Amino acid sequence: MTLEAPLLPCRGCGSPLAVDPSAAGAACGACRAVTPVPDELRRRAVDYARTLARERGRIAGARRPVEFEKVGLFFGPPMAVLIGGHIVAGMFLDADAMQYEPGVFAGGLVLLGVVFFAYIGFTVVRSMKEIAAPPKPVVVEAFVGAVGSRCSSCGGAVQFTVEQPNARCPFCGATVYPTASDQTALLAIAAERSDLEVARGNRSHARSMALSFDDGALAAATGWLRYLGFLLMPGILLLIGCSLLFQKGMPDPEALDGIETAGAFLCGAGLLLVALFVGVLLLVRALSRPRVIRRTLGELARAHGGGTVAGGLRPVFDWLDAHYAADVSGDLLTVGASDGGARIVRASVAFSAPPFGAPPGPGVPPAGRPAFAVVAHAPHVKRVDVFYALHRRRRPELAFASPAAHEVRSAGWSLVVTNGGVHMTRMDSDPRGFPPPTVQWLLERAAAVANA
Repeated sequence: MTLEAPLLPCRGCGSPLAVDPSAAGAACGACRAVTPVPDELRRRAVDYARTLARERGRIAGARRPVEFEKVGLFFGPPMAVLIGGHIVAGMFLDADAMQYEPGVFAGGLVLLGVVFFAYIGFTVVRSMKEIAAPPKPVVVEAFVGAVGSRCSSCGGAVQFTVEQPNARCPFCGATVYPTASDQTALLAIAAERSDLEVARGNRSHARSMALSFDDGALAAATGWLRYLGFLLMPGILLLIGCSLLFQKGMPDPEALDGIETAGAFLCGAGLLLVALFVGVLLLVRALSRPRVIRRTLGELARAHGGGTVAGGLRPVFDWLDAHYAADVSGDLLTVGASDGGARIVRASVAFSAPPFGAPPGPGVPPAGRPAFAVVAHAPHVKRVDVFYALHRRRRPELAFASPAAHEVRSAGWSLVVTNGGVHMTRMDSDPRGFPPPTVQWLLERAAAVANA
């Protein structure tokens, strides 16, 4: 793979000329001289064009739609509405209306099933048609990004983009060609964009399915329904107590009979249990590990110049799709509940890691790099993940064997080095294991690993 665009010196004035593989010569824009292109230089130009074409092909393949990826998103919320309506109807409808409710519920299930299988059949038929007659190629956007340089004539600031072989100086009007370092930086931008699109495509199916159950209506409904079991007994006491207390209308507090007294006692007991349940719930929420985790991540965000602590999987996918040009472990993105039905509680924060004085790679600005921390807590999943995004086409085995990587592993963190950057994991959600100073040290080691 050729990473640099070949340049040909003009035989008239010596200016560097871009090489067109299909042309026999290269015309100079300054002196109008035509310089013949040697065969070896033409082969290098062909290899360079194939390199860019290969990167565009990776982007096109990543954007190709995945079949059945919208099933959970389309059919999860309607199913949640049906189940929730069935439960609520059984609690509040009278006997006359309840004789129609099972039929309505069954009809809704049948209708949803018909639509579901019709969607599956339509998707299969469309897939078969695409196999017989492939669709038109996806139009790939131009690579986005620019590299700053200097004009060789006047020294003015010039910007080169990936799609243009040269640039015109805004000060003296001269045609400026990128140097070898500029070309390396431009290819690094193209490579990062390509890897980012491929990673997005690989995560698209997991994103659609996970968000349907992690952040959708079904997860919200089941999350609140689990508290109804605790309110069942107080609700029964209140219902019986109110029926006894108000069976003759508004009772007279100074002349209560035995039945009304029993009703008042049951109402008081029900209210007391409700107050006790609410108080215990608030106390548990204040002292629970998820709440402490969110406070710790908030301290981490403030230590690095701000940031908002978010919940659920959506912020994780959004950050990965925007900054991390590589695949990640599937366990990080899982949404499976425990055997007891407990869902995974996630908290995450995105921030900017300082440069740490590490030498930036080609095309990497000297500013802080994107970083991300996400903590998952459940009876069956306890983990904290820290990401440091710094794209480079690297050899992971060399970075993995660096002294900084050994320090991270010695501290009890697992390490994964990819083209997208560094991913560190600790299989424990205890907030004492990732205070801001510890995360700061991890990011320093991650910067050293990424630049190894």
